[in-house]
Amino acid sequence: MALIDELDPDERAALLRAQAGAAARAASTPTTTTATPVPTPAITDVQMERKIANTPTPTPTPTPAVAPTPPLSTNDKIAATIEAYAKDHPAGAHQHYGTTLNPDGTPRLYWDTGWSAAGPVGGTGTTPVGGSGTTPTPTPTPTPTPTPSAADIAAQAAAAQAAANKAISDKNALGLLTSTLQGYGIDSADGSVSNAILGLIQSNYDASTIQSLIENPSAASSSDPNVKALAAAWNTRFSGNVAREKAGLTPLSPADYIATENSYKAVMARAGLDAAHMDPTKLGALIGSDVSPAEVNTRINAAMTAITAEDPFVKEQLQQQFNLTTGDLIGHLLDPATQASVIANKVTAAQVGAEASRAGVDVNAANAYALANQGITQAQAQQGFQSIAQQLPGTQELASRYAGYTPVGGVGAALQTATFGAPGTQTQAEAEAELQRLRTQEVSAFSGSSGAGKGSLGISDTSGLS
Repeated sequence: MALIDELDPDERAALLRAQAGAAARAASTPTTTTATPVPTPAITDVQMERKIANTPTPTPTPTPAVAPTPPLSTNDKIAATIEAYAKDHPAGAHQHYGTTLNPDGTPRLYWDTGWSAAGPVGGTGTTPVGGSGTTPTPTPTPTPTPTPSAADIAAQAAAAQAAANKAISDKNALGLLTSTLQGYGIDSADGSVSNAILGLIQSNYDASTIQSLIENPSAASSSDPNVKALAAAWNTRFSGNVAREKAGLTPLSPADYIATENSYKAVMARAGLDAAHMDPTKLGALIGSDVSPAEVNTRINAAMTAITAEDPFVKEQLQQQFNLTTGDLIGHLLDPATQASVIANKVTAAQVGAEASRAGVDVNAANAYALANQGITQAQAQQGFQSIAQQLPGTQELASRYAGYTPVGGVGAALQTATFGAPGTQTQAEAEAELQRLRTQEVSAFSGSSGAGKGSLGISDTSGLS
């Protein structure tokens, strides 16, 4: 009624009339007949605004907080699983489910106390039911670990300390071994040597065992890749020892090996040789052939004597007769397969041949070599070949005149044999006697003749030619 009281008189009268008409129509309509709904009288905008303004705002009812359900414990989950399983799979007579699960997630099934598959027995009711194929034997209860005694604790502490000491010892030994190998020149830019050592340490090899393994030449064929890698690196560095073992010689210790290398290098450095001749592989070849530093010094001196000689005849003989250039000579001299005395004789032979060439006397490499082996020096060769050159033309003329003596083609060899004692099949005395008879024949044939004298055939003095 509060809203009607607020209407003006005309509005109130209209509203009352509408309500009365609606009531009369409702009274005249039978109850079985659906009444036509009476439309609500229209109200003005002003009336609607007044109605809205006076309608109270409902207060929202707060929703009560629901306490979260606590999560199930592991035991509760197992119990729920067993309960659900038992509903679908009831236990048999005198059987019951335990409180634990099998590995396949099914509950463990047990015989009741005093029962088994064979019938009533004494027991605790904890015997598993067998024969189903789905219930394995229960896991045995672990035996509790006994409390260690004071002696056990002391032993364990000692063992732990020993292990720690060994680890420190191995680490120190490994560092020393790595440093030692690097000092020997055994190292790799790719870290393969260090990796191999580390691999052996991780395989429980100690440092002394590793050292022994890599110094054994046969370790290069080991099936262990780390041992094989280290042994190969060692054998490459000390290749001379590998060659010595193959030759039946005693390998040198690393210290002696390196000392021998240093001796070689000192000799070569004094001779002015470059680093190419001091390569570890070449030095290893010398060590493998048991060539001493003193012999290397002899070889180098022989080479340098020939190389530094200014005599073009000597250089020509080295190249033509022995096919040795300056570079070849050094390499040839340092070749362990060549004896130092042989090289020295070749140099001397070249000097002998040079003096023969200088005097105009033809001498081949074999004869020059024979004279060098005989001990003829360059000075003796110079004097001897000059004398032969003076005698050769006249003696050949005599040989062409008188048959039965030394033939013309053999005069030069006879003069060389008479002068040096070689070459030829005659002895020095035989060659001298043969030449002397030829000269005597010429003197006898022209003795008393006015047309010839001792010097007419180019032999001014026959004394001292034997």
